[in-house]
Amino acid sequence: MKNHVLIIMLFSILGIDKINAQSDYGDFEQYTQYDLDYLSHGELLNYRTRHKGDKALSLYYFAPMDYSELNSDIVSDSTTIIDNKHRVTERLVPNYRYYLSDKSNLTFGLYFKRSNIKYEGEIDTTITPSLISSEKEQITRTGIYGRVGYDYHLSQPSYRLFDLDFYVGSAVSFGYAPSKSINETEFFDGDYVRVTTKGNSIGFGLDLYGGVNFQFDNFSAGIEVIALGFDSNRGVGKTSVKSESSIAGVIEDNEYYTYDQNPGVAYSKLNLSRNLTSMYRGIRLSVAYYFQ
Repeated sequence: MKNHVLIIMLFSILGIDKINAQSDYGDFEQYTQYDLDYLSHGELLNYRTRHKGDKALSLYYFAPMDYSELNSDIVSDSTTIIDNKHRVTERLVPNYRYYLSDKSNLTFGLYFKRSNIKYEGEIDTTITPSLISSEKEQITRTGIYGRVGYDYHLSQPSYRLFDLDFYVGSAVSFGYAPSKSINETEFFDGDYVRVTTKGNSIGFGLDLYGGVNFQFDNFSAGIEVIALGFDSNRGVGKTSVKSESSIAGVIEDNEYYTYDQNPGVAYSKLNLSRNLTSMYRGIRLSVAYYFQ
């Protein structure tokens, strides 16, 4: 009888050990990546790899090596009309990225700004002696800037924390910035002067670059080196002026052009173009968030 009891106890112990052996996963916890590998019937998704149809929102920042040559519109929200302003899309302005394939993508950037300053006042001659009875002025500046880039991705070596995504690309940038100023001055004797000035500048740029992204699952941080750039600006510094005045009963109308580098001269006809071809001597930083 004792032998039967010992045999039953022995089989019971062996059964418990077998159950424990089936749930023993070694020196790692249950429901880790080892369980997922074992239970998965297909390849695990790699969120660091981009595919056709993927999208991203990105920010760019152009960092020159010589800040004295940098257009101030790139690093500030200045309303000053200056050269190369179409490159404001390389600031911290949102860009939209769309993947044409696993190896290529397009990037679109758009920036708009507008300022409108208007005042109208009557002169209080008891405080400010003047022959002027009233003044009106309105200044309007508008800027529309865009950028379209194409990237081709070369290779993507993988590491534990991130992948390195090497690529080359090219981009075109453009800008359209009209400005208008209206100034009216009325005198007590009935004389008046009305001056309307208009400026209109167009900018175009092209650059070639290479870069690398530190690619995480749905996020990347990258750096680009601009190899060659070309800028063309037309109309910068050229102003159209239309004036109408009545002085001592003599009415006079004039239309002419001015050039900001020679403001004391009125031109009946003025063709102006400013072009710059240069190595930008700088880098472009980027961050991006990816989604489908």
